Amino acid sequence: ASHPEIGSRWVARSRRLPLRQFPYSVVYRIDPEFVLILAIAHHRRDPTDIEKGLPT
Repeated sequence: ASHPEIGSRWVARSRRLPLRQFPYSVVYRIDPEFVLILAIAHHRRDPTDIEKGLPT
């Protein structure tokens, strides 16, 4: 990825990037070799539910 740090820091070493045209955010983690997509989260969903599903 060209600019993986563009998303804001979130929980469990992950980052969150809102999508402009849609009510979703991409939750991801940066690895030295790749970017791992952890979730595509709807903005109306409770953030604590999303956090529970993330790897630590």
